[in-house]
Amino acid sequence: MRLLVNSRNRLAVTAVEEGAAGPEAAAVASVIRFDVTRTLVHGALTNREFVENPESFEADSVGRMLFELLGRLWPGAEPAGLAARLEVTPHRLESELQARTGLLAP
Repeated sequence: MRLLVNSRNRLAVTAVEEGAAGPEAAAVASVIRFDVTRTLVHGALTNREFVENPESFEADSVGRMLFELLGRLWPGAEPAGLAARLEVTPHRLESELQARTGLLAP
């Protein structure tokens, strides 16, 4: 996967560069990490094929990466259960995701 960053936005560029320091860059990097993770999680959990058979994806595929990402964020949770939670109580799943990704944590 590739993340494209507007090169004219110096703060965003600084935030994604290795070794970037400073509170503003750290905050922007945290939000970028969260938003990318959130987009991937929502994409996986709203994809019927993924939710119905999440372990069917081959190594080095996006599906396998999403399965492993969910496993790191919610160890032991089944994607179908997470998908149901996203549908019924999206705000709670969103809050958990913010905590599990360390959104804006010091």
